[in-house]
Amino acid sequence: MNPRALSWTDALLLLAAAGGVAFFTIQHRNAGNLAAENVGLSERIEAWEKRGEVAGGEGEAGFSAKSLLSTGPAGLAKFAAILLGAETGNPAAVRESLMLDGHWRTLDAATLEKMIADARASDLSEEDRERVEAKLLEVLVEKDPARAFAVIESGFVGKTPREIQQQFAERSGLFEKWILSDGPQALAWFDKQIGAGLFDSRSLAGTSSIRQDYESLIFLKSRDGSRIAALDPIDRLPTLQSWRFQSLKPQEQAAFAQVARTSGLKPSEVAEVLKPFLNRAIESGDLAGADAFFKRVEPTPEELPRLSEGAAGTAMFALGKKSDQLTGEEVPAIRTWLADKSPQGDSYIGSMIGKGFSNGWDAGQIYATIDRLQKDSPSDELIGSFLESASQGTKQKLDHSTAAELANRISDPAKRAAALNAIGGQ
Repeated sequence: MNPRALSWTDALLLLAAAGGVAFFTIQHRNAGNLAAENVGLSERIEAWEKRGEVAGGEGEAGFSAKSLLSTGPAGLAKFAAILLGAETGNPAAVRESLMLDGHWRTLDAATLEKMIADARASDLSEEDRERVEAKLLEVLVEKDPARAFAVIESGFVGKTPREIQQQFAERSGLFEKWILSDGPQALAWFDKQIGAGLFDSRSLAGTSSIRQDYESLIFLKSRDGSRIAALDPIDRLPTLQSWRFQSLKPQEQAAFAQVARTSGLKPSEVAEVLKPFLNRAIESGDLAGADAFFKRVEPTPEELPRLSEGAAGTAMFALGKKSDQLTGEEVPAIRTWLADKSPQGDSYIGSMIGKGFSNGWDAGQIYATIDRLQKDSPSDELIGSFLESASQGTKQKLDHSTAAELANRISDPAKRAAALNAIGGQ
């Protein structure tokens, strides 16, 4: 029997079926390979995890807490090399460092303390000794923070006051851990050190920045405002201005403001403490942000003028970068906003415009702005403070005839004379 000729339809169906079988075979093989690879990967991960869990030298030969301890200086040198490699991102060193983390935590406090003493007595470089000591102190402070800080103190022997302050600065993270684990004990230790004079190293401003950082940590981690109130006046304001407080969230700022107000600061000092938060709130000069900030912290009548003047100044200088907006509606709007908050608003606005002139803002636009503000609401304080501030500039000089014309608009004879005197040397 002769074979039947295949039609185009039959041929296409046959090819499709063959392709399907081939596709199924490939997919089945790929799925099988993938499953095998997953099993292999799981086995390797499990083996690695078991390897990392091994303590006391049961892991890889020559690489464990026990083996490093037993080899003395060579072990410390290897440990330092691992830490350095981990710092620089070496993958093998990172893995080894992570494995050793589990090893160190199986050691008791006495063993860790001995290792730190051995590191201090070793011939490692100063950088390597610091790496090893810092890592071991990190583990020791979790086990026994009081003992860890006693070890830190023991390292002060023969150190200069400056070196001691540097050590305190480097250990602030450990102090933070101590506050979180046992705040009262950490505070008792801290007060003892103050009494012993270890925080007496002072700057030309008469304050200890390291002490301020530790005081700030106590407040940030315990939220106990009484600590701030107990400070000496010379330390209170700088502590509340510590850079560590810049991380306070908006919802935390009201409580912080209350601590500042009840700590014995003057209203002007409280305003200085709050200004960094205000500056963050207004960003590029948006006074709506200032209004939101005032709603949060509720400034007292004594604080509000200083804070609002600061916000207006920021808004003014933001405008100064956009010279085409200087003569628009923005400056009058800032003036109106400030008038409700500061009795010296016009004087402050005039002074800010004068500083802008001194910094090289477009003189024509500035004169036009002053003229516009005077037409809206005449103010001796506005013109007088502008002329006094602008006359002190070095980047550009006042046009004498224009300045004199402005000065003669001042209605109060004494203020007019003062303004003319200010521009007399121009």
